[in-house]
Amino acid sequence: MGQTGRSLSQRVLEHKRAVRYNQENSALFTHVNEHNHRIDWSGATMLFKSTCQFKRKIVESSLIEMKDNFNLSRGQWTPDIIDKALLKRCLNEVIPQDKPPTRL
Repeated sequence: MGQTGRSLSQRVLEHKRAVRYNQENSALFTHVNEHNHRIDWSGATMLFKSTCQFKRKIVESSLIEMKDNFNLSRGQWTPDIIDKALLKRCLNEVIPQDKPPTRL
């Protein structure tokens, strides 16, 4: 999970390069390397769209905090206990539990 101002196709291409060229600073490469997983590149989806970088960073940090993932960074915002309760409710409305996000 991550936020970017670039298109989804551009970000997927960057992830593909990170895996192809063994970029150890890439969470995706690290996960693929450690678990020998194949990535369904065509299954990548955008979870939240905004032109506001601040909103994207809050959503990114919230998703990293609340959903299973293998990110190396925890994001730029750390929710407190009240935030977590509100986020859990909001995120479950946006991303139902039976449809986990694609991990890219």
